[in-house]
Amino acid sequence: MTGPYPPPPGHNTGPYPTGGYVVPGQGPVPDISAPQNVPSGPYPTGGYVVPGQAPVPDISAPQNVPTGPYPAPTGTGPYPVPLQDPAAAPPGGWSYGPPPGVRPDLLNTPIGQAGALANSDWQAKASRGASFPVLVLAELRKLVGTFSDRLIIALSPLLLVGVTLLGVQLSVTLGPSSAASQLLGLLIAVEAGHLMVHTTIIKTMCGEWHYRSIQLTLLLQPRRLRFAAAQVSMLGLVWIALTVLQFLVFYPIATSWIGHTDFQLYLDQRMGWVFGLTALGTLLSLLFCLVVTYLMPNPTAAVTVYFLGKFGVGLFLANPILNYINPYAALNLATGSSDDVLAACTGTALWIALLWLGIGVNQRRDAR
Repeated sequence: MTGPYPPPPGHNTGPYPTGGYVVPGQGPVPDISAPQNVPSGPYPTGGYVVPGQAPVPDISAPQNVPTGPYPAPTGTGPYPVPLQDPAAAPPGGWSYGPPPGVRPDLLNTPIGQAGALANSDWQAKASRGASFPVLVLAELRKLVGTFSDRLIIALSPLLLVGVTLLGVQLSVTLGPSSAASQLLGLLIAVEAGHLMVHTTIIKTMCGEWHYRSIQLTLLLQPRRLRFAAAQVSMLGLVWIALTVLQFLVFYPIATSWIGHTDFQLYLDQRMGWVFGLTALGTLLSLLFCLVVTYLMPNPTAAVTVYFLGKFGVGLFLANPILNYINPYAALNLATGSSDDVLAACTGTALWIALLWLGIGVNQRRDAR
Protein backbone atom coordinates (compact mmCIF):
# COMPACT_ATOMS: atom_id res chain seq x y z
CA MET A 1 0.00 0.00 0.00
CA THR A 2 1.41 3.37 -0.98
CA GLY A 3 0.47 6.88 0.20
CA PRO A 4 -0.90 9.37 0.62
CA TYR A 5 -2.08 8.22 4.04
CA PRO A 6 -4.98 9.71 5.95
CA PRO A 7 -4.08 11.90 8.90
CA PRO A 8 -4.06 10.19 12.29
CA PRO A 9 -7.08 10.45 14.50
CA GLY A 10 -7.30 13.67 16.46
CA HIS A 11 -5.09 15.56 14.03
CA ASN A 12 -6.60 18.83 13.05
CA THR A 13 -5.34 20.97 10.20
CA GLY A 14 -5.32 24.75 10.40
CA PRO A 15 -5.69 27.58 10.06
CA TYR A 16 -6.04 28.34 13.75
CA PRO A 17 -7.04 31.56 15.43
CA THR A 18 -3.63 31.77 17.09
CA GLY A 19 -1.85 32.05 13.75
CA GLY A 20 -0.13 28.67 14.06
CA TYR A 21 -1.06 25.05 14.57
CA VAL A 22 -1.53 22.82 17.56
CA VAL A 23 0.70 19.86 18.34
CA PRO A 24 -1.07 17.29 20.45
CA GLY A 25 0.10 17.58 24.04
CA GLN A 26 1.70 20.99 23.50
CA GLY A 27 0.57 24.55 23.26
CA PRO A 28 -0.06 26.42 20.05
CA VAL A 29 3.03 27.46 18.08
CA PRO A 30 2.99 31.17 17.19
CA ASP A 31 3.11 32.18 13.58
CA ILE A 32 6.42 33.98 13.18
CA SER A 33 5.73 34.86 9.58
CA ALA A 34 3.48 37.66 10.67
CA PRO A 35 5.00 41.10 11.48
CA GLN A 36 6.19 41.31 15.07
CA ASN A 37 5.32 44.18 17.34
CA VAL A 38 8.86 45.41 18.24
CA PRO A 39 8.97 48.92 19.68
CA SER A 40 11.45 51.31 18.11
CA GLY A 41 13.77 53.70 19.97
CA PRO A 42 15.19 56.01 21.05
CA TYR A 43 14.93 54.98 24.65
CA PRO A 44 15.64 57.10 27.67
CA THR A 45 18.71 54.93 28.48
CA GLY A 46 20.37 55.76 25.15
CA GLY A 47 20.07 52.22 23.75
CA TYR A 48 17.47 49.51 23.58
CA VAL A 49 16.17 47.01 26.06
CA VAL A 50 16.49 43.26 25.67
CA PRO A 51 13.89 41.45 27.76
CA GLY A 52 15.48 40.00 30.86
CA GLN A 53 18.74 41.95 30.44
CA ALA A 54 20.08 45.33 31.44
CA PRO A 55 19.72 48.20 29.00
CA VAL A 56 22.51 48.44 26.37
CA PRO A 57 24.15 51.87 26.24
CA ASP A 58 24.27 53.83 23.02
CA ILE A 59 27.95 53.87 22.03
CA SER A 60 27.32 55.99 18.94
CA ALA A 61 27.18 59.07 21.07
CA PRO A 62 30.46 60.90 21.90
CA GLN A 63 32.15 59.42 24.92
CA ASN A 64 33.53 61.49 27.74
CA VAL A 65 37.21 60.39 27.65
CA PRO A 66 39.68 62.69 29.42
CA THR A 67 42.73 63.83 27.42
CA GLY A 68 46.32 64.37 28.57
CA PRO A 69 48.75 65.48 29.79
CA TYR A 70 48.58 63.14 32.72
CA PRO A 71 50.58 63.47 35.89
CA ALA A 72 53.37 60.91 36.20
CA PRO A 73 52.18 58.28 38.66
CA THR A 74 54.47 57.19 41.46
CA GLY A 75 53.08 53.67 41.44
CA THR A 76 50.72 51.42 39.55
CA GLY A 77 48.79 48.74 41.27
CA PRO A 78 50.57 46.75 43.94
CA TYR A 79 54.00 47.24 42.27
CA PRO A 80 55.50 50.64 42.97
CA VAL A 81 57.75 52.27 40.35
CA PRO A 82 60.82 53.95 41.85
CA LEU A 83 61.45 57.55 41.01
CA GLN A 84 64.05 58.02 38.26
CA ASP A 85 66.96 60.39 38.50
CA PRO A 86 67.43 62.30 35.19
CA ALA A 87 71.23 62.23 35.68
CA ALA A 88 71.44 58.47 36.16
CA ALA A 89 70.96 55.70 33.62
CA PRO A 90 67.87 53.54 34.24
CA PRO A 91 68.23 49.76 34.25
CA GLY A 92 68.32 48.26 30.75
CA GLY A 93 69.77 51.29 28.95
CA TRP A 94 68.90 54.91 28.32
CA SER A 95 65.19 55.53 27.83
CA TYR A 96 65.37 59.30 27.59
CA GLY A 97 68.02 61.87 26.84
CA PRO A 98 71.57 61.24 25.56
CA PRO A 99 73.88 59.25 27.84
CA PRO A 100 77.14 60.89 28.89
CA GLY A 101 79.79 60.81 26.18
CA VAL A 102 77.57 59.50 23.39
CA ARG A 103 78.52 60.42 19.84
CA PRO A 104 76.26 63.20 18.48
CA ASP A 105 75.68 61.43 15.15
CA LEU A 106 74.13 58.46 16.98
CA LEU A 107 71.57 60.38 19.07
CA ASN A 108 68.61 59.70 16.76
CA THR A 109 69.47 56.08 15.98
CA PRO A 110 68.66 52.88 17.87
CA ILE A 111 72.38 52.48 18.53
CA GLY A 112 72.34 55.81 20.32
CA GLN A 113 69.92 54.42 22.88
CA ALA A 114 71.83 51.18 23.45
CA GLY A 115 73.82 52.17 26.51
CA ALA A 116 77.39 50.86 26.47
CA LEU A 117 77.31 50.12 22.72
CA ALA A 118 76.63 53.77 22.00
CA ASN A 119 79.84 54.77 23.78
CA SER A 120 82.01 52.26 21.82
CA ASP A 121 83.86 52.86 18.55
CA TRP A 122 82.11 50.04 16.70
CA GLN A 123 81.62 52.11 13.55
CA ALA A 124 85.28 52.99 13.35
CA LYS A 125 86.25 49.33 13.85
CA ALA A 126 83.77 48.19 11.20
CA SER A 127 85.08 50.71 8.66
CA ARG A 128 88.66 49.51 9.11
CA GLY A 129 89.88 46.36 7.34
CA ALA A 130 91.39 43.39 9.09
CA SER A 131 94.95 43.81 10.29
CA PHE A 132 97.72 42.14 8.35
CA PRO A 133 98.53 39.51 11.03
CA VAL A 134 94.86 38.54 11.03
CA LEU A 135 95.00 38.01 7.26
CA VAL A 136 98.11 35.85 7.57
CA LEU A 137 96.47 33.80 10.31
CA ALA A 138 93.38 33.37 8.13
CA GLU A 139 95.52 32.07 5.28
CA LEU A 140 97.20 29.60 7.62
CA ARG A 141 93.85 28.33 8.85
CA LYS A 142 92.80 27.65 5.26
CA LEU A 143 95.46 24.96 5.06
CA VAL A 144 93.63 22.96 7.74
CA GLY A 145 90.11 24.00 6.82
CA THR A 146 88.77 20.53 6.00
CA PHE A 147 89.22 17.08 7.49
CA SER A 148 91.16 15.86 4.44
CA ASP A 149 93.57 18.81 4.74
CA ARG A 150 94.16 18.12 8.42
CA LEU A 151 94.70 14.44 7.69
CA ILE A 152 97.24 15.17 4.95
CA ILE A 153 99.13 17.65 7.13
CA ALA A 154 99.16 15.16 10.02
CA LEU A 155 100.58 12.37 7.82
CA SER A 156 103.13 14.53 6.00
CA PRO A 157 105.91 14.04 8.61
CA LEU A 158 105.70 10.30 8.06
CA LEU A 159 106.39 10.78 4.36
CA LEU A 160 109.24 13.15 5.12
CA VAL A 161 110.88 10.71 7.52
CA GLY A 162 110.42 7.78 5.12
CA VAL A 163 111.91 9.59 2.13
CA THR A 164 114.83 10.86 4.24
CA LEU A 165 115.59 7.34 5.48
CA LEU A 166 115.46 6.08 1.90
CA GLY A 167 117.85 8.80 0.70
CA VAL A 168 120.34 8.29 3.51
CA GLN A 169 120.26 4.52 2.99
CA LEU A 170 120.95 5.03 -0.72
CA SER A 171 123.84 7.34 0.16
CA VAL A 172 125.35 4.76 2.50
CA THR A 173 124.91 2.02 -0.09
CA LEU A 174 126.68 4.00 -2.82
CA GLY A 175 129.51 4.98 -0.50
CA PRO A 176 129.49 8.43 1.19
CA SER A 177 133.09 9.24 0.41
CA SER A 178 132.50 12.99 -0.11
CA ALA A 179 130.32 15.71 1.35
CA ALA A 180 128.24 15.79 -1.84
CA SER A 181 127.50 12.07 -1.62
CA GLN A 182 126.63 12.39 2.05
CA LEU A 183 124.04 15.04 1.12
CA LEU A 184 122.30 12.75 -1.36
CA GLY A 185 119.63 11.96 1.21
CA LEU A 186 118.93 15.68 1.62
CA LEU A 187 118.52 16.15 -2.15
CA ILE A 188 116.01 13.32 -2.33
CA ALA A 189 114.16 14.50 0.77
CA VAL A 190 113.61 18.10 -0.35
CA GLU A 191 112.46 16.97 -3.80
CA ALA A 192 110.02 14.25 -2.71
CA GLY A 193 109.49 14.58 1.03
CA HIS A 194 107.19 17.61 0.92
CA LEU A 195 104.66 16.26 -1.55
CA MET A 196 101.78 16.10 0.92
CA VAL A 197 102.25 19.63 2.24
CA HIS A 198 102.56 21.02 -1.29
CA THR A 199 99.45 19.11 -2.34
CA THR A 200 97.49 20.80 0.46
CA ILE A 201 98.78 24.22 -0.61
CA ILE A 202 97.82 23.59 -4.25
CA LYS A 203 94.41 22.23 -3.33
CA THR A 204 93.65 25.16 -1.03
CA MET A 205 94.90 28.04 -3.16
CA CYS A 206 93.61 26.71 -6.48
CA GLY A 207 90.32 25.62 -4.94
CA GLU A 208 89.58 29.21 -3.90
CA TRP A 209 89.45 30.28 -7.54
CA HIS A 210 87.92 27.12 -8.94
CA TYR A 211 85.02 27.01 -6.46
CA ARG A 212 84.70 30.83 -6.23
CA SER A 213 85.24 30.90 -2.46
CA ILE A 214 87.78 33.66 -3.10
CA GLN A 215 84.84 36.07 -3.45
CA LEU A 216 84.33 36.31 0.31
CA THR A 217 88.04 36.85 0.88
CA LEU A 218 88.20 39.66 -1.68
CA LEU A 219 85.02 41.16 -0.25
CA LEU A 220 86.63 41.43 3.17
CA GLN A 221 89.99 42.46 1.68
CA PRO A 222 89.44 44.12 -1.75
CA ARG A 223 93.11 45.05 -2.25
CA ARG A 224 94.60 42.07 -4.03
CA LEU A 225 98.17 43.18 -3.47
CA ARG A 226 97.64 43.09 0.30
CA PHE A 227 95.97 39.71 -0.04
CA ALA A 228 98.91 38.42 -2.08
CA ALA A 229 101.31 39.75 0.56
CA ALA A 230 99.37 37.82 3.21
CA GLN A 231 99.67 34.66 1.14
CA VAL A 232 103.40 35.19 0.65
CA SER A 233 103.81 35.67 4.41
CA MET A 234 101.87 32.48 5.04
CA LEU A 235 104.06 30.60 2.58
CA GLY A 236 107.14 32.07 4.27
CA LEU A 237 106.02 30.62 7.59
CA VAL A 238 105.41 27.27 5.90
CA TRP A 239 108.90 27.41 4.36
CA ILE A 240 110.51 28.09 7.75
CA ALA A 241 108.56 25.24 9.36
CA LEU A 242 109.48 22.79 6.59
CA THR A 243 113.14 23.84 6.72
CA VAL A 244 113.41 23.30 10.47
CA LEU A 245 111.55 20.00 10.30
CA GLN A 246 113.66 18.77 7.38
CA PHE A 247 116.90 19.65 9.14
CA LEU A 248 115.81 18.01 12.42
CA VAL A 249 114.96 14.82 10.52
CA PHE A 250 117.90 14.62 8.12
CA TYR A 251 120.85 15.73 10.24
CA PRO A 252 120.55 13.20 13.12
CA ILE A 253 119.83 10.31 10.76
CA ALA A 254 122.66 11.18 8.35
CA THR A 255 125.29 11.72 11.04
CA SER A 256 124.29 8.53 12.84
CA TRP A 257 124.18 6.24 9.82
CA ILE A 258 127.21 7.65 8.00
CA GLY A 259 129.17 7.82 11.25
CA HIS A 260 128.91 4.05 11.65
CA THR A 261 130.56 3.46 8.27
CA ASP A 262 134.23 3.41 7.41
CA PHE A 263 133.98 6.78 5.64
CA GLN A 264 134.86 10.11 7.18
CA LEU A 265 131.86 12.20 8.29
CA TYR A 266 131.90 15.74 6.91
CA LEU A 267 128.42 16.89 7.94
CA ASP A 268 129.18 17.35 11.63
CA GLN A 269 131.88 19.87 10.73
CA ARG A 270 129.54 21.98 8.57
CA MET A 271 126.24 22.15 10.45
CA GLY A 272 125.50 25.71 9.29
CA TRP A 273 126.25 24.76 5.70
CA VAL A 274 123.89 21.79 5.93
CA PHE A 275 121.12 23.99 7.38
CA GLY A 276 121.61 26.54 4.60
CA LEU A 277 121.39 23.83 1.94
CA THR A 278 118.22 22.55 3.61
CA ALA A 279 116.67 26.02 3.48
CA LEU A 280 117.68 26.45 -0.17
CA GLY A 281 116.29 23.08 -1.20
CA THR A 282 113.02 23.64 0.64
CA LEU A 283 112.67 27.08 -0.97
CA LEU A 284 113.27 25.74 -4.50
CA SER A 285 110.77 22.94 -3.92
CA LEU A 286 108.18 25.47 -2.73
CA LEU A 287 108.98 27.67 -5.76
CA PHE A 288 108.06 24.83 -8.10
CA CYS A 289 104.81 24.30 -6.16
CA LEU A 290 103.82 27.99 -6.35
CA VAL A 291 104.46 28.24 -10.09
CA VAL A 292 102.01 25.41 -10.71
CA THR A 293 99.52 26.89 -8.21
CA TYR A 294 99.41 30.39 -9.70
CA LEU A 295 99.35 29.34 -13.34
CA MET A 296 96.62 26.69 -13.01
CA PRO A 297 93.47 27.62 -11.01
CA ASN A 298 92.00 24.13 -11.36
CA PRO A 299 93.10 22.08 -8.30
CA THR A 300 92.85 18.67 -9.99
CA ALA A 301 94.89 19.72 -13.02
CA ALA A 302 97.41 21.56 -10.85
CA VAL A 303 98.03 18.54 -8.61
CA THR A 304 98.42 16.31 -11.67
CA VAL A 305 100.96 18.64 -13.29
CA TYR A 306 102.82 18.99 -10.01
CA PHE A 307 103.28 15.24 -9.58
CA LEU A 308 104.27 14.79 -13.21
CA GLY A 309 106.83 17.55 -12.80
CA LYS A 310 108.23 15.94 -9.68
CA PHE A 311 108.71 12.67 -11.48
CA GLY A 312 110.32 14.56 -14.35
CA VAL A 313 113.12 15.81 -12.11
CA GLY A 314 114.92 12.54 -12.79
CA LEU A 315 114.94 13.42 -16.50
CA PHE A 316 116.50 16.79 -15.65
CA LEU A 317 119.36 15.02 -13.88
CA ALA A 318 119.90 12.48 -16.65
CA ASN A 319 119.67 14.86 -19.62
CA PRO A 320 122.22 17.69 -19.73
CA ILE A 321 120.01 19.78 -22.00
CA LEU A 322 116.95 19.60 -19.71
CA ASN A 323 119.22 20.45 -16.79
CA TYR A 324 119.13 24.09 -17.96
CA ILE A 325 115.47 24.29 -16.90
CA ASN A 326 115.92 22.21 -13.75
CA PRO A 327 114.42 24.06 -10.73
CA TYR A 328 116.93 22.26 -8.43
CA ALA A 329 120.02 23.09 -10.50
CA ALA A 330 121.13 25.73 -7.96
CA LEU A 331 120.86 23.16 -5.14
CA ASN A 332 122.92 20.67 -7.12
CA LEU A 333 125.61 23.32 -7.63
CA ALA A 334 125.61 24.25 -3.94
CA THR A 335 125.96 20.66 -2.76
CA GLY A 336 128.75 19.91 -5.22
CA SER A 337 126.90 17.23 -7.16
CA SER A 338 127.06 19.46 -10.26
CA ASP A 339 129.47 22.13 -11.46
CA ASP A 340 127.32 23.66 -14.21
CA VAL A 341 126.94 27.29 -13.15
CA LEU A 342 125.03 28.27 -16.30
CA ALA A 343 122.40 25.60 -15.71
CA ALA A 344 121.95 26.82 -12.14
CA CYS A 345 121.46 30.42 -13.31
CA THR A 346 119.11 29.64 -16.19
CA GLY A 347 117.01 27.17 -14.21
CA THR A 348 116.57 29.51 -11.24
CA ALA A 349 115.86 32.55 -13.43
CA LEU A 350 113.30 30.62 -15.48
CA TRP A 351 111.26 29.49 -12.49
CA ILE A 352 111.41 32.91 -10.83
CA ALA A 353 110.11 34.43 -14.06
CA LEU A 354 107.32 31.86 -14.20
CA LEU A 355 106.40 32.69 -10.61
CA TRP A 356 106.28 36.40 -11.44
CA LEU A 357 104.08 35.63 -14.45
CA GLY A 358 101.76 33.51 -12.31
CA ILE A 359 101.40 36.27 -9.70
CA GLY A 360 100.50 38.73 -12.47
CA VAL A 361 97.90 36.35 -13.90
CA ASN A 362 96.50 35.77 -10.44
CA GLN A 363 96.14 39.52 -9.82
CA ARG A 364 94.05 39.95 -12.97
CA ARG A 365 92.00 36.78 -12.58
CA ASP A 366 88.23 37.21 -12.47
CA ALA A 367 86.72 36.02 -9.20
CA ARG A 368 83.09 35.94 -10.42
